[in-house]
Amino acid sequence: MKDALQITPQSIKSLQTQIDSLKNVQVISELKYRAIEKQEVISQVNEFYDKSWSGLLWLIGILVGIFGLILPIISQLISNWNQRKNLKELTDTISNQLTNVFDSKLEELVEKYNEEVKRLEDEFAKRSDQLELMNNDAVFAAEAGNYALVAQSYYDKSNDFEGMYWMLASYFLYEKINYDKRANECLKIFIQTLNEYDNEEFNLNKEQLLHPQFENQDFDEVMQSIIDTEKDSIKESALELKKLLELKVIHK
Repeated sequence: MKDALQITPQSIKSLQTQIDSLKNVQVISELKYRAIEKQEVISQVNEFYDKSWSGLLWLIGILVGIFGLILPIISQLISNWNQRKNLKELTDTISNQLTNVFDSKLEELVEKYNEEVKRLEDEFAKRSDQLELMNNDAVFAAEAGNYALVAQSYYDKSNDFEGMYWMLASYFLYEKINYDKRANECLKIFIQTLNEYDNEEFNLNKEQLLHPQFENQDFDEVMQSIIDTEKDSIKESALELKKLLELKVIHK
């Protein structure tokens, strides 16, 4: 009994060895457990990353697919927008150019129209003046003819003074409208009658030979206007009148 209960150094050492072995086993077990836990964590992390990477790849694939489908559409839309913008700019440019050309042509046509209207107005005014002048000439010619007829009627009655009165009036109307041939004929008749008319009676009554158309002029002024004529067809008769008047003055 005593032997059985006796504790020897060997037994203590053996016990200590067993205890140490148990501790080592426990430590190893803990290490194994921890290693298993770490492995599980690593596995879970790897699984998480695998799933995440797969999801990321899937997402990237989806995004690539979406962008692969959408980008051409967007690109086409942008291209169409640019084309529409360019087309609008082109149409605006063409429209502006056409507007400028139209405005220029319109201004040119308006200017030509105004010039043509002005030309026609001037021509119409000129013709109106010519017609008015022709009408006036016709009136004066008719009146001069009437004066000549009246003068002739007085000559037929041997009333030379009245005949000279109307013949002189007829001369000036014909001369005014440039009927020079008829004016010269009237002047010749007037000179012929004056040459045969009594000098003294002529000098006493010469102012009464003036028609009212010679208002504010005396007889000598009227005669001088005939003498000073520049018309070749009348100059010869005018010179004859000048010589006759000089004789009339001398013998008055």
